[in-house]
Amino acid sequence: SAGAGTAYGLGVGVRVVDEEVDSGADLLVAGDMGIGNSTVAAAIVGASLGLGALDVVGTGTGVDDTAWAHKVAALRDALYRAGAHRPQSQRLGPLDLLRTVGSADTAAMTGFLLQAALRRTPVLLDGVVSCACALVARRIAEQDAHRLDEMLVDVLGAHWLRSAFASMSRYSASFTRLR
Repeated sequence: SAGAGTAYGLGVGVRVVDEEVDSGADLLVAGDMGIGNSTVAAAIVGASLGLGALDVVGTGTGVDDTAWAHKVAALRDALYRAGAHRPQSQRLGPLDLLRTVGSADTAAMTGFLLQAALRRTPVLLDGVVSCACALVARRIAEQDAHRLDEMLVDVLGAHWLRSAFASMSRYSASFTRLR
C-alpha cells in the first residue's frame, strides 16, 4: 500500500542518516538519479505550492511531444488527487501528500532530511527531487509537535518518535538555517 511504502521510505531515510552521521559524516548530500523522478518531484512541488501542471512540468530526458503531453496529463491528474486546486488550508498534509503523489524514494529522502535536521547535520540539496522533498520536510517540521506525534506514530513507531520529537525546535532551527 502507499502508506506502507511511505512508512518504509521514511524509516530508510532515518537509518541512512544515523549510519552516516554515526560513522563521522559532517555534511550530507541528498540527490537522485533515475527515470520519472522529475515527474514525481513536479507533482510534490505543484501540490505543495498550489501550482498547475504547466507551471511545474519539465521535458525530462529524451521526451518527445507525445510523451510530454502524457506527462502533463499525468501531472494534472496527480495534482487534482493531491488537491492543488484547493485553498491552502484544504490541501493535503505532508504525509498524505507523500502517500498520494510521492514514492518510497521521495519518502526516504524526506526522512533523510528530517533526521539530518534532528542530528544537526547540514545537507546539500542536489536537484529538483531533493528540493521537492525539502518542501515536504519543511511542512512536517512546521507542524505542531503534538499533532505531528499523532500523525507519525503509526508511520515510524512510537519508540522513534519519543526520542526524535522531544523538541521540535531542533527541526525548525535546522531548516531556518538552511533557508
